Amino acid sequence: MMRRVRFWTGLVGLFAAPVMALSVELPITDRAQFDLDRGLRDAVVRVAEQMTGMPETQLMTEDPGLFTLPEALVFSYGFTENGFLVDVDDAALMTRLAQASIPLWEPPRPATLVWLTEEVGLERRMLWADESALASAFASQFARFDVPLRFVLMDLEDQLALSPAEIWGGFDTAVTGASARYGMDWVMVLGDRPDANETRYWLYRDGQKVMDTVVSGEIDARALQITQDLLARLRSRSKSVVIEASAPIEGESASPLVVRLLEAETIGLLDLLGRLERDPRVIRVAPIVLTGTEASLHVEGALDASALSGLLQSMDGLIEVEPGRYRWQ
Repeated sequence: MMRRVRFWTGLVGLFAAPVMALSVELPITDRAQFDLDRGLRDAVVRVAEQMTGMPETQLMTEDPGLFTLPEALVFSYGFTENGFLVDVDDAALMTRLAQASIPLWEPPRPATLVWLTEEVGLERRMLWADESALASAFASQFARFDVPLRFVLMDLEDQLALSPAEIWGGFDTAVTGASARYGMDWVMVLGDRPDANETRYWLYRDGQKVMDTVVSGEIDARALQITQDLLARLRSRSKSVVIEASAPIEGESASPLVVRLLEAETIGLLDLLGRLERDPRVIRVAPIVLTGTEASLHVEGALDASALSGLLQSMDGLIEVEPGRYRWQ
């Protein structure tokens, strides 16, 4: 497998322009049951969420076709010992986002300080991060969007500075005063009621309360909703950049055409790449790694699917077995 990866890397250097890629490794448990197309899409979605700070549902609302043909947004992929490693072509993904007028959320992204408190029956108490299931779910959501998060230390100074009674009683000055030692603009207090599957949360910006609300549902759903509410506010106060989609070259296809080669072999593949490279309608060809002996090419230029099919089938021994899939006889 490593030899095959090095071989394809060499082809990239010969036939493709340099591509900036962001690596994502997805955990898998059963490779035999693995859905390749779904895996590629999941990797692209993860990178898009980190680039924009928006969840998949919101991105799909902006453009329902944003993640169609995920192969066109991937430079290479393969299996590791326990996962599926994907190099996402961030330049191609940014082009998709630009076409949908979805802004990127540029760094540095503001960090948020979090206090944790819990109400069970008539008892209210402060929590350390490592004893709160909600804190774990919340931290996972922030990592998903690549946004910094910090939980209070809950050392003696914190314990003396703030009590559950002051939090639940709405003493905002006590919260902001206890938070001052951390020097962070955004402060959130999570008041969890685990028995009721309910969380109250308070948000402060520069010492002023900007949110006080309650969410209900399973713990992961609550963590996601709180994260989305907070990130929307963080984005509105941070630098977001809408990338202008570049005007396409006259006659150039809007997105790469994907060709899958079944049972690819080195000599035939080099011949095919050379043929494509010599065609004046082809601007760029990007080979990627596939499992087994299959290969996949992204062809960019002034060809539609019909023209590309005709070009490929004009080669000796190459036949189209189904749309977009070819085999050497």
